[in-house]
Amino acid sequence: MDNLLKRLEQRATLAPRSASLRGATASGKLVALDARQLHDSVTALAQQLAQTGVRHIAIAGHNSPAWLVAQLAAWRAGLPVTPIPSFFSDDQVTHLLSTTGLDGILITDGSSLDRWVDARLLPVFDRGLLPEQQPPHGIGVEPDVALFQRASVPAPMPAETRLITFTSGTTGTPKGVCLSGPHLESVLLGLDDRLQGIELTRHGVVLPLAVLLEHLAGALYALWRGAEVIIDPPQVTGLEGSGNLSCPHWQRWLAGRQPDSLILVPALLAALCQIARQEDDAPWMTSLNLVAVGGDHVPPVLLADAKALKLPVAQGYGMSEMGSVVCLSRPDEPQDGRVGRPLKGRDITTDPSGQLLVHGPRMLGYLGEATDTGPGPMDVPWPSGDLGEQRHGGHWHLSGRQRNVIILSTGRNLSPEWIEAELATLAGIDRAFVFGDGLPGLLALATLSSCQVDTTAIDSAIASLNQRLPDYARIRGWAPLTAALPGLPTPLSEASHELTSNGRLRRDGVRLRRHRDMQRLAEQSFCEAPPSEQTPCDPSLALPGDSADNVTNSLVEPLYRFSPQRVTRQPGRPSDE
Repeated sequence: MDNLLKRLEQRATLAPRSASLRGATASGKLVALDARQLHDSVTALAQQLAQTGVRHIAIAGHNSPAWLVAQLAAWRAGLPVTPIPSFFSDDQVTHLLSTTGLDGILITDGSSLDRWVDARLLPVFDRGLLPEQQPPHGIGVEPDVALFQRASVPAPMPAETRLITFTSGTTGTPKGVCLSGPHLESVLLGLDDRLQGIELTRHGVVLPLAVLLEHLAGALYALWRGAEVIIDPPQVTGLEGSGNLSCPHWQRWLAGRQPDSLILVPALLAALCQIARQEDDAPWMTSLNLVAVGGDHVPPVLLADAKALKLPVAQGYGMSEMGSVVCLSRPDEPQDGRVGRPLKGRDITTDPSGQLLVHGPRMLGYLGEATDTGPGPMDVPWPSGDLGEQRHGGHWHLSGRQRNVIILSTGRNLSPEWIEAELATLAGIDRAFVFGDGLPGLLALATLSSCQVDTTAIDSAIASLNQRLPDYARIRGWAPLTAALPGLPTPLSEASHELTSNGRLRRDGVRLRRHRDMQRLAEQSFCEAPPSEQTPCDPSLALPGDSADNVTNSLVEPLYRFSPQRVTRQPGRPSDE
């Protein structure tokens, strides 16, 4: 990221008093740095890190101005950086430390090492000493910033690696994606080209900085563009981890900070719309010039809702291996489900199955996997695993993940993301998991937005949704999910290891943990009928992997008897773990 660091140095010289970084530390201390103060803080910490002997450093900490200073300082010191997400489990962090072999952890929020590292590994880390220097302008090396070191040989990595982002993906074992400085800067250049003419002067960081999308396309792009970055800790913004949101806290943060750009996932966009409906033309609404949304399928009804509320929404698409952002629409374009056109220097084609093939800059490789050869020749397109098509004006529309396609017993196939996104827009439903492979129709497990939700109202909402869906895409039954015991993680969440950091379902994990719930719902929805209409149950209704003996004593209702008005709901009960 040499060019980014040069830009920050030039700004410190040419516009030293321009606002650059604002926020609060975990301890509540307010921070406001201009361009000169930011440059001095980064330079001071870089000099201190260079004298420690650390060769590969991790950054751990909730969002704070010190997190971003630490990132920039490590790069200035020539160190590869690996962020540790706060939402990773102990096992995932242990895997990250083992895979990287990194020898230093810089904690930036004043928390203790045992908040980030499993107790079994604590003895191998010692508190490192950062050489004493005068802290410049109140942020350099504060009590909130602490270095821990261990005797370790960092794992080999491609020579140009500047950032290793561990993507939780769809499995529980994260992979380290090695990214070079020129690759990351090519994304910033592409964003600059795509967003020409849109005034962006104050970016508000909402998602965790350990998430590449917010890290690169949010905070670093704002600095690249000469804008101010606003970074407050979770207790101020209201977003804990990557999915637990306190709307009142976020509402106060929006009113107080009034950012003109945000990066959100679909669930946060839905929450923003809910807040906006309560505050017509509030100052924070009129200050917004860009609300970029990505990470998962965004239902057209949600995009239409955002546009009706005059929110400048723009949907994008990308993946860690390609530097986070591949496509992005603009807020002054129609938001009809498009994810926009590819950024400058990138292109998309499709293979015969409809899978998107991405052309352009990409990662150097996965850490520990063929680091000498990288991910293959650059002229060979990257298979995304996503399905989609190009429409008018070169804009791309996504339809789902190739591996997630559901094939019904009727022979129809469809992507569950489409229906899950529609269900998530219904009042009372927080998140949904749709399944139906080998069954006559689609079924859904859902977590509710509160314990007081009227499930009868949800029945009616699903019935109304079914009226506007094609017959093969209608929900034939659903069941609410709740934690089996108090204190256990909420189902379909990151804490239960069923959700990735960017809000995508870990489908294999959901199937593993909710198999009995799925089986019960399938039996009730397709194997029960009024006594006068009962017929022997078809063993083929068993879920894949089940023995037909599980359902041979049940009863099935003929397929033709299902209608959009009839929706089976399994009574609420604690989910099986």
